[in-house]
Amino acid sequence: MTRVIGELEQRLPDAAFWRAEYPVLRGVPLSAVQQALPVFFAVLYAVGVLVAVTS
Repeated sequence: MTRVIGELEQRLPDAAFWRAEYPVLRGVPLSAVQQALPVFFAVLYAVGVLVAVTS
């Protein structure tokens, strides 16, 4: 995805993300919240599907 952002930013007058933010974000480990949130939404989605199917 970041390569796509870089390709798109080559067409813009300033590539702020690619030059400034991406190198900083690249080495940042994911927090516990960032790791747990997709699991939470997957479980929430599964419960919603089960409720929709059984009702």
